[in-house]
Amino acid sequence: MTRHFCDRCGVECKSLITIKVPTENHGSGSFSTEEMQVCKTCNELHESILDTLTEIRITMYRNLFER
Repeated sequence: MTRHFCDRCGVECKSLITIKVPTENHGSGSFSTEEMQVCKTCNELHESILDTLTEIRITMYRNLFER
């Protein structure tokens, strides 16, 4: 039997979800990513972070073009 452990929190789970995590900024919006395997709870946190970052970007560009 194969045991699976979350790369983020270390919890053992039946299945893992593969996500891409940014690791190095190359400038001009370009960056390197690393694949990590996480549990369902950590994946939900990851999706929440992505949603928050999307909202930040939308607000920043809205502010830029409203001036």
